[in-house]
Amino acid sequence: MCDSDDDCGDKSDETREVCLQIECSKKERKFRCNNLLCIPIWRVCNGRDNCGDGSDENTHHLCEPKEEICEQDQFKCTTKECIDSFKVCNEIADCADKSDEIGCIKNAGAVNCSIDNGGCPHNCTDLEGGGMICSCRSGFKMKDGKTKECVDVNECELSNNKCPQLCNNIKGSYKCLCHEGFQDPLLPTPKCKYTKEGKISIFMSVGSGIRRFDPIIKEYMSTLLSIQKSQGLAVDIERSTLYWTDMISKTVMRSYISQKSDNVGIPQDLKISNLDEPNGISIDWTSGNVYWTDSKKKTISVAAKDGRYRYTLIKTELRRPYAIVVNSQTGWMYWTDINSYNPR
Repeated sequence: MCDSDDDCGDKSDETREVCLQIECSKKERKFRCNNLLCIPIWRVCNGRDNCGDGSDENTHHLCEPKEEICEQDQFKCTTKECIDSFKVCNEIADCADKSDEIGCIKNAGAVNCSIDNGGCPHNCTDLEGGGMICSCRSGFKMKDGKTKECVDVNECELSNNKCPQLCNNIKGSYKCLCHEGFQDPLLPTPKCKYTKEGKISIFMSVGSGIRRFDPIIKEYMSTLLSIQKSQGLAVDIERSTLYWTDMISKTVMRSYISQKSDNVGIPQDLKISNLDEPNGISIDWTSGNVYWTDSKKKTISVAAKDGRYRYTLIKTELRRPYAIVVNSQTGWMYWTDINSYNPR
């Protein structure tokens, strides 16, 4: 029961309702996986996927390095690492964020941390040979040019906030959120899991056609026919539309995705002319804009979802742009350049 094996033959021994009735807690020295399996807690974060879904090795929060505890003769950087106290305020940055050289008050005479915390808003550390340094708690940093003023750090602007989808900055910390339809109340933040009902489909380009694969029933279905040679492929989930580049007709095309797996879509040419070798394609799902690369023209272009308002974004310093992807959340665009001299 709840061991990922269908012992009953109808999977009734692996349902969520049944598995949640099994005692699986830290008190029992056990860990519940995302797929509801229950494993010994000593197998968690051991470098092996014992759950089968990777949830026991999740580095977002479960297996992240523990905060280092500093010794009495050490100084804790804002980035949480520890350094020797004699390295503080020596005009050499030993902390990754230089917090050991910010907030220094040297040769302060009688002023030290024992008197009103040295006037520091958060932490105060006495220096060897006199003086002190003010530092901020986690989630804050010393204000530029100041020695005794801490301001909030916007973790959502940093790359290490560990949020898989959305990030909401709060004073001294941050909170991870999920897009609508991705929050499972049984999963701890910041995990996001697709919860909407409906089919899961994988679309793939197969030359003269585009096929849909159902990973649940493990079956292939024809989605689009009468295509000369599809190359790049992108799916606009919000608008149930499939976009692709065609190497023979040298254009960008699209088709509505039917919710019925046995329906075949009808290709529509967006009439984007003067393309030589269209390859990668990506969709900005917030605006519906379409981005694509032209390997021969050495350009990256964009157009509205119906092909209008075409504009060439990049036409210099490209050798052979190929794959492309747009991150709608951050506003960044990424692509590969597969030239033989300096691929990047």
